Amino acid sequence: MIATTTADDAVRRWYVLGMLMLVYALNIADRFVMSTLIEPIKAEFGLSDFSISLLSGALAFFYVTSPIGPTGAPWWQGLSRRGRS
Repeated sequence: MIATTTADDAVRRWYVLGMLMLVYALNIADRFVMSTLIEPIKAEFGLSDFSISLLSGALAFFYVTSPIGPTGAPWWQGLSRRGRS
């Protein structure tokens, strides 16, 4: 049996693609903001290169280990959904 797509399906697919592109663009922008602001932050608070590296490392660690980061999928998959026990 051949599945037919309706206009609503096509609109929904483009909407999802647009949302994924927006999330990806915000992810890249977030990384660039931190790298752009390192020098003003360093000057404002009188931080050393070592303390800036600790700050950058802490943010990278949070990104990797957070539930919305790349390793969050097993956590989200373990959540109970409606109608699923």
